[in-house]
Amino acid sequence: MNMKKLMAVVLAVVIAISAMAVNVFAETYRIDLARSSTYKNGLEVTWTFDINNYSLFGYADQDSYLELRLPSNLTKANLTATPITWSIEVNGASYGLKSVAADAGYFTQYVNFGAFTHSYYNSGTAENPVDNWATIPQSQMVGDISTIRLVAKMTYASNWDDSLDTGEPSWENGFKDNNYDMYVQLWTAGDNGKNYGNTDQNAPMDDVKVTGSYTPVAFMTVNKSSNQKTEGYSFVNSEMKDNGTGVEAWNNAWVWDHSLVNRAMIMGAESAKVVIKLANPTNGVALYSMKTADQPKGSYDTGVGVDNGYEQPWWNYGNANTEFVSSVLVDGQVSELVFDMPLEKLYNATYGIYNGGIWFTERITLQNYEPVLGQKDHYKGNPINYEHKFSEMYIELTMPETDDEDEIEVDDPIQAGDVEDEEDNIEVTDPVDEPEDTNPPTGIVLAVLPMAIAAAAVVASKRR
Repeated sequence: MNMKKLMAVVLAVVIAISAMAVNVFAETYRIDLARSSTYKNGLEVTWTFDINNYSLFGYADQDSYLELRLPSNLTKANLTATPITWSIEVNGASYGLKSVAADAGYFTQYVNFGAFTHSYYNSGTAENPVDNWATIPQSQMVGDISTIRLVAKMTYASNWDDSLDTGEPSWENGFKDNNYDMYVQLWTAGDNGKNYGNTDQNAPMDDVKVTGSYTPVAFMTVNKSSNQKTEGYSFVNSEMKDNGTGVEAWNNAWVWDHSLVNRAMIMGAESAKVVIKLANPTNGVALYSMKTADQPKGSYDTGVGVDNGYEQPWWNYGNANTEFVSSVLVDGQVSELVFDMPLEKLYNATYGIYNGGIWFTERITLQNYEPVLGQKDHYKGNPINYEHKFSEMYIELTMPETDDEDEIEVDDPIQAGDVEDEEDNIEVTDPVDEPEDTNPPTGIVLAVLPMAIAAAAVVASKRR
């Protein structure tokens, strides 16, 4: 058979198969929501004290222990002392230490070495405590434990760092400089077992300090960092202003990133909704409403309003106050809330203005009374509970389906006769230009691809 004819048949079948590939599934696009601003409600300060350690087995094993003398307060003078949460880190693992009430002094505790590690715990009572000291991994070789780190964490109610200076550099004259009151001392137990620094006067005092192992904080590497704590993760964020206007405060708005991609997807979307996945199921009867507002003037790409309020986006557009959009009625136990979001609330095509903020309100109609202490009322078989924390909250856009209904007609090829010098007369209609499919499925193409090969084989066999 003429090779040109064979290739023409294969090409025609492949073109027909390509035209049959139709995407019949609608795509979705997600835009996460975030706070337009945060509220500071405290500062967490973390101190680290690093001690270089090159213990040899026999000095950091089950017969050895550390004596730690630690400060109970790292807050500046004339300020309210803040409790410290102490821990010790070895080879990347953290173990809790004993913590005491904040005061101006120091306290002593101990850390064991062993094969089975654990944090400090008290197995007694408040009146008769029984200290079970923390246990860290024992050394098996030289340099097995290269660094021991002590960690102190404090949370201040104010938004300022009220802790002492670290003393680095030296002119700060902080906590570290010339401080020999905080220290780490390595001990080896005597024949009668561990007496923890010979503090037990009723036992033979034969524990021995390891010579040269005393390390005061003046010789440690001290660093300090802070982390601003912010408001919780409640999705209910509607709050009235104090000026009596009845307008929600702009600072509480949930907003989305006004990137070029997100704007383009909104303009091309078919529908939209807002999804809130709750951290824990909520159960009861409550009405949740969603409100929106357009982007305020002067802050096109952010969620921050002018003077924390609303301004007129355009001189002839009117005030951009919040408007009710949709609501969800909870009657029983649910794990997520889904609100309908009209596209015109995300993008106003008349004035080219995008959404600037989203608010949620809550109206509970079935209260949770506790007639007996510690017992909650039940509704539909579950305890009444209104969950405000969430794990995810986002806008979900549904994009238009790609449905190519136009069919390509391919003329059947004319079978050649027995004349060797016959002219090529196979006609193949030109395919109709189809819009480019940005997400072409491959299932249909792979399913009928053998048809192309079979068609070529049939034509070849008939020619022979």
